[in-house]
Order: sequence, then C-alpha cells, then structure tokens
Amino acid sequence: MVAKAERENQKAAGQTLDKGEVQFALSKGTNLLFSGLDRLANVQWPASLKGCGEAEISALTLADVEKLKDDFRDALEKLASEPTSQETP
Repeated sequence: MVAKAERENQKAAGQTLDKGEVQFALSKGTNLLFSGLDRLANVQWPASLKGCGEAEISALTLADVEKLKDDFRDALEKLASEPTSQETP
C-alpha cells in the first residue's frame, strides 16, 4: 500500500513517465541505432571497403562504429531532452 501511495505522489510531482512515452522513446532509439547499422552495412561499407586489406577494413570499420556510437549517444541525449507530455502545458 505504501509503494502505491509513493508512486501516486511521484506521479503527481511529475517524477514518473507514462509507459507509452517510454515505449515511444525506446522504439525511436532502437530505430536510430538500426538505421545507422543498416546505412553502414548496406550503403557505406560495400563501397568504401572494396579492395581493402584486413588491417584497413579493421581500421575503417572501427572508426565508423565509433562514429555511430557518438551519433547514437547524441541522438539519445536529444531525445532525452525533449519535453514529455507531462511537461507540456
């Protein structure tokens, strides 16, 4: 009973998120990651890795994956900073 009352207090204070908002954010984040992976695997790598040796492939893919992680982190930070429906009037 105490936990339910505390959840109600947190909800009233705007300290919780709606399940639908969390699902939307997770879906958006997943789509960002997968679209980046698809872009690398289907567009960028086939063209840029053609004719490369093992060491070049390793170096290029490592750099691309690090950039993907940075881009993904930036996109998640942007998503996290967007107002929720609880914060909008």
